[in-house]
Amino acid sequence: MATELDAEMLPTLRARIFDVLKDADLSSVSAKKIRTEMAAMPEGSLPAGLDLTAQKKAIDAVIRQCYEEFTSKKKPSAKTKKSAEPKAKDEKKTKKRTGAGDTEGEPKKKRVASENSPLKRPMKLSAEMAEVCGDSEMPRYEVVKRLWVYIKDKNLQNDSNKRQILCDEKLTGLFGKSAIDSFEMAKLIGPHLTKMEPPAP
Repeated sequence: MATELDAEMLPTLRARIFDVLKDADLSSVSAKKIRTEMAAMPEGSLPAGLDLTAQKKAIDAVIRQCYEEFTSKKKPSAKTKKSAEPKAKDEKKTKKRTGAGDTEGEPKKKRVASENSPLKRPMKLSAEMAEVCGDSEMPRYEVVKRLWVYIKDKNLQNDSNKRQILCDEKLTGLFGKSAIDSFEMAKLIGPHLTKMEPPAP
């Protein structure tokens, strides 16, 4: 069985990965967890012929790319890309899609995170993390976003491998390493975040 991914599979695969990332806890998400989530999706959700086990390495590479895009550029779904292309090429096609998009509109409602969602709840940041992020309390997703702003502002990505972050003094103190893979950053921020007690009613 082929272990490489067919190029035709990529758009659908990326869309499913972004679907999982939207509702994932970015501090503990892993390639394995994302594959497990995709395996549980309804039949027909994934590209035909995709084998999550045999093509694990190739799928993990796509997951890493999607994770980096999701955390650095905050692109919530591959559908945004898809819908932008037809607008430029043919506005009539876009109208047809939105007309027939009543069923597609429902999943979009699901993706709007509730105010009570764990991802939106403010967390208490450690002193080291607060120094990098500029505040002592914020939701987990905002911590990831601000870390990426800091990394890009300081130009800390390896030019030959953008996934590798070359830690400066602050990040080395924060993560305990001189270089990290962007995919493991979510795990490393966990110890610097503490749940806050909800306000008394």
